[in-house]
Amino acid sequence: MKQQSHEGRPGILLTVVAVALLALMAGQIRFGPWVRTEGAILRLLSPVLTGIDTAIRWSAEGIGYVTGGASPARVRELEREVARLEVERQRLEEQGLENGRLRALLGLRQSLPIPSVGASVLSNSVRGLGKTCIIDRGSSSGLEPGMSVVNTQGVVGRLLSVAPGISKVQLLTDASSGVAVLDQRSRVQGVLTGRGDRVLELRYVSTLDDVRPMDLLLTSGLDGIYPRGLPVGVVAEAGQGGADLQRSITVVPRVEFDRLEELLVLLRSDLPLDREEAAP
Repeated sequence: MKQQSHEGRPGILLTVVAVALLALMAGQIRFGPWVRTEGAILRLLSPVLTGIDTAIRWSAEGIGYVTGGASPARVRELEREVARLEVERQRLEEQGLENGRLRALLGLRQSLPIPSVGASVLSNSVRGLGKTCIIDRGSSSGLEPGMSVVNTQGVVGRLLSVAPGISKVQLLTDASSGVAVLDQRSRVQGVLTGRGDRVLELRYVSTLDDVRPMDLLLTSGLDGIYPRGLPVGVVAEAGQGGADLQRSITVVPRVEFDRLEELLVLLRSDLPLDREEAAP
């Protein structure tokens, strides 16, 4: 009998608490906010509710221990450890990708007969009106306005303005950008200009010139800014032209301008690269 009495106490206690809370809610609905009464009742019930919550957690942990399962505290600890390991895995994966990009950039730098300076992109306004980016190198590293900027994909643009520790790069997609190019296959020459969007336009190519889709365009070096032989873009569409006898040619740039991270600034542009036969 005594054991049954002890076993019935939690049920009686829960019933009393539930009735008290229901009475409190009913009173508040009928007579408005009973601030003082509500505070007194909550203070009275707080130890009881806290004790019930503690008893439930202890019971759950005890059951987990007896049945050989992990306790809620242990589960939470394991979940935190899994989350920490996942963050560490992502960090190491990103570090590996960055190291791969830097190795590729170093390989490009060593293959060029032109001295260069490596730089990281601080900000990129490729989606703005003026297509530019900011890099973390400037005049203190020997940079000057007009120097060409490249990455492992091809021509990025040229330096627009330079400060001691920072520089602005005009991207090829900028509407006021231009670069002298030649068709790797047919040797046709023209000027590649930006349109302010994601593609470029090849100008000054007559209807008699042989330019076809998928042709690779390289820098010709005739503009005195970009060294000869750098990959710039691939012809996407080559229209026959109109009354002006010039073809309408759309070019997709080799560089993914919305993913710029590490760049090379070429300190000289008067040396040929001899890379006209580079693969697309």
